[in-house]
Order: sequence, then structure tokens, then C-alpha cells
Amino acid sequence: MSMTKHEGRQALIYQFLAASTQQVDYIPVPIAGDITGVRLVTGATPSNIALCGVAIGSAGSVVVVTANNTAMVAGGIEALTVVRTAVTTANSIKVVRDVQGTTGESAMAIIIENG
Repeated sequence: MSMTKHEGRQALIYQFLAASTQQVDYIPVPIAGDITGVRLVTGATPSNIALCGVAIGSAGSVVVVTANNTAMVAGGIEALTVVRTAVTTANSIKVVRDVQGTTGESAMAIIIENG
């Protein structure tokens, strides 16, 4: 996971493993604000990603977005439609990538606006 900052917005970058199995992880919220966007990026070895999701709250009970990744080309970026959701530093963000047909790299950018 890494983070970039630009004019009141920060993006958390989460890199999923290449394995084809389902992956679920929790990452800390670095700033209070609103999740306003999620981007999926397909890596150098594209694979059909069944489902990706972002949620917050206790055990990921508040869904921000759940969508299929359909780019399936190396370097493809998809902007997912999200429900603008407030987060605080007391929250964690749940990221999910469901089972893939084959191994392949992908990453997720979660955009948080503060202030």
C-alpha cells in the first residue's frame, strides 16, 4: 500500500497479489474525509477479475463500491461509480478482489478528499 497527496485529495494505492484466489485485506485510513473515487488498474499480466469491492465500518459493513473489472488489458484503468462515503482515522477500509479465472496483477486506488 502507498499513498499520494494532491490538493486536498489523497489516494491510497493497494496492490493485490497475482494469485487467482480471493483476496481480502484491511488498510488504515490516513486522513478523515470522504471516499470519492475508486480506480482499478490492470497489471502487466491481465486476468478477468470477477469482482472488486471497497467497504468501511465494522468488518466492512458499509459498502462504498462493488463492481466487476472489465478492462482486461495491461495498464487498463477503470473508474468505478462509488457512493460518496465519510471515513475517519478510526475506520479501516476493507478491500476485496474475488476469485480470478487465472493469475494476474491488479491494483486499486482509493481517493479520499479531506476538508
